[in-house]
Amino acid sequence: MTQHQDVRVSARSLFSRAFGGRMLGAASAALVASAFMVSAPLAQAAVSPEGLRIVGNANPVQVFVPTQNNSGLDISDFQLREDGSSQTLVSAEPNSSLPFVTVFVMDYSPSVRNNETALKRMEEAAKGFVSLMQPKDKAAVIKFNDRVEVMGAGLTSNHDTLNAAIDSIPPQRGYSKLYDAISKAIEVSNCNPKLVCSIIVLSDGDDVGSALPLADLHNQLYQAGTAVFPIGYGDNINVNKLQELATNSGGAYYTSEDSSQFSAVYERIWARLSNEFMLTYHTAATDCKKHNVEVDVNDNGGTTTYKGTMNRCTPGEAASRAHKGGGGSFGLWELAALFMTAGAGVALQRMRRRQAA
Repeated sequence: MTQHQDVRVSARSLFSRAFGGRMLGAASAALVASAFMVSAPLAQAAVSPEGLRIVGNANPVQVFVPTQNNSGLDISDFQLREDGSSQTLVSAEPNSSLPFVTVFVMDYSPSVRNNETALKRMEEAAKGFVSLMQPKDKAAVIKFNDRVEVMGAGLTSNHDTLNAAIDSIPPQRGYSKLYDAISKAIEVSNCNPKLVCSIIVLSDGDDVGSALPLADLHNQLYQAGTAVFPIGYGDNINVNKLQELATNSGGAYYTSEDSSQFSAVYERIWARLSNEFMLTYHTAATDCKKHNVEVDVNDNGGTTTYKGTMNRCTPGEAASRAHKGGGGSFGLWELAALFMTAGAGVALQRMRRRQAA
């Protein structure tokens, strides 16, 4: 049996949802165009909760594939296609053979901090994850409200040091700089192709006061090849935002209505990372366009097909395309729609002037 898992978001559907079918005047259309060109994500790794995460700017390209059980699998059990054409794999290596680098990003803003029982369980769950770490693995703890603070010694493999960092309580303050905290986690992890890097975020998903825009954070995650695994918790979870962070980075979103489930969720994340395979291949793609990648995995007597997308954008190329209307910005269809709405606004203004005369 073959399963197909795919997440695709087209520029056209984004445009339709953003404008809701309403007509805009010329000034409004220009402002919307400007906003999209600045804030649209420049690079995305499109995956489902059981899909691919792809580091397209690596050489060779890295493709992380979830498996049911990676023991006994080798390179012959994977078939990879790019834009429908079969590709030769350079390597296929289980994640479990690589060092794990994990950064815990823990929300201590007022909306979460007021629940002392939940905070205690969050800290205990993080300690449970630490207990699973091997000597080759490292982790760090970041806690945030209106400040982002790296607790303790930063990135370390010492379990006692990490547990002490988890127990440390930041000063009680307002706001919730979620995006800045995740950006700091990328910096702390200092990921490279020989590491399996992930950021585990426990938050309600609200961001108030971050200096970094969400679009820039998406691009940082893509360039770093770091997956975000958000765990939504709180009375008013921003599910869409947390899912977006997971999907665009190649992670997975989890929710926990009961803080007693935190430990089970952390164990599921560990199991997923441990059972991934990292495939590498050389691509002929040299542009900043989206390329479809499919991987067939012969696992447990059946074949599972996973899908994702990648591009070869460098940060400079992505930014250039955004300002020119390519990449994460508007294409011809969107520009035509803007001109049409602008024209409609001008026509409406002229009609009103004639009526007034």
